[in-house]
Amino acid sequence: MDEKQQDLFPILLLRDGDAMPEEPVAFVVGNNGAFVKRENVCFRAVVPTNELPMLAPVQEGAKYLLPPMPAERVKQILLFFRAIWEREKSEAILLISYHVRRGTFRLDAPEQHVSGGHVNYDMPRVSEGFVFVGTVHSHGSGNAYHSSVDLHDEEKFDGIHLTFGHVDRRLIDIVATLAVGGRRFLQPVERVLDGTRKVVAQTPKKSAHRARVRSIGPRAGMGSVRLKDMEDGWSHDPYSGGRIWYPTKQQQEEEGYLIEVPVEIPAEEFRPPIHWSVAVHAEELRASFLSRSPWVRVDGFARGCVLDKDSPEDVRSPGQEYVDTLCGWLDPEEE
Repeated sequence: MDEKQQDLFPILLLRDGDAMPEEPVAFVVGNNGAFVKRENVCFRAVVPTNELPMLAPVQEGAKYLLPPMPAERVKQILLFFRAIWEREKSEAILLISYHVRRGTFRLDAPEQHVSGGHVNYDMPRVSEGFVFVGTVHSHGSGNAYHSSVDLHDEEKFDGIHLTFGHVDRRLIDIVATLAVGGRRFLQPVERVLDGTRKVVAQTPKKSAHRARVRSIGPRAGMGSVRLKDMEDGWSHDPYSGGRIWYPTKQQQEEEGYLIEVPVEIPAEEFRPPIHWSVAVHAEELRASFLSRSPWVRVDGFARGCVLDKDSPEDVRSPGQEYVDTLCGWLDPEEE
């Protein structure tokens, strides 16, 4: 069948009450797809078709049209996810909205019930003048990817969906996806989030050969080593408060994103608001990371922080780092 013959076949957009075309060959488009009607002396049939040969092909795709989210908002997201990971060892989610007239982004933490593997949340009303444009959620210490649960949720929420992984590391993992009509389109992270920079770095390989520093004085406790003996050939894990050290001779290549905020932006601009944490409810009772630290007591995230008087001044405990992260005073990357 040549192109001239194909152009003779009608295309009918079928509506309620319409009859099938009388032509022996015709294409019919309904709410359940495209069909071809064929009729000859032997049969009359209507069968599905994947092609309308007289038309040009349509290229599937999606383009993100909003400006990049400012770096201070991206940093705020990361600090919030780190704090929730330390507090609950769980995921968390934020809703992204955009004010078209002002050209500004807004982040909201909905009421959510979280665990290590999923988040259930209630969809709130959008703030006046804003429109919901997507979500950003964390995978804790795991990789950033869109799980089967994420894919199911995205089918009901067209927009930009971001996942943060490895939030307990200096180099984090980020995935950005546009979801439209149940289809997904990966987007460049740097295009969606300002201040992000992908780097490859050589980092100490965490192996079974490690040492735990229990004392910072001239004498170490039993099963420990003196701090001065750790200076050459060893490196500490920044998220252990300086108490876990690994041999630096064993290197591994680590790839991930850094989030860089312009120096002129004060820390108050990206400190996570307390009410975000109040909206996060753990589904399981978990032993607090802080409860295992003899140096730190916390009287609830929403009510402030109390440091133990006996906390050593020249080493930061895991609890101290956690408290500072929650309170928004410390960015662990900048230690």
